[in-house]
Amino acid sequence: MLATAGHVPQANRVFGEYTRMLQMRHELLVKGHSIFIEELDLGRRQVNMVMEYCEGGDLAGFLARQMRSGTPPSEDDVTGKLTMVRTPLESIHDAL
Repeated sequence: MLATAGHVPQANRVFGEYTRMLQMRHELLVKGHSIFIEELDLGRRQVNMVMEYCEGGDLAGFLARQMRSGTPPSEDDVTGKLTMVRTPLESIHDAL
């Protein structure tokens, strides 16, 4: 679950963006399940997003593991990861 805290306008913007994301469908996009807002204190809200579990982690985790291992990723790994980013981005762009 991802949470972000901020003032009401920021929380409303995040809520709107996530709501639009819930409508997007692509096999390589992380799926959102639900969203809820918590009132923290006067003028501050926390937006909580429940998202699909990604076995194997995310791109940042992959890169961190590669850095720790001291072994650079292979050309095939880089090409594969870039394709996994580019393809859903194209889908999002086409939907807009």
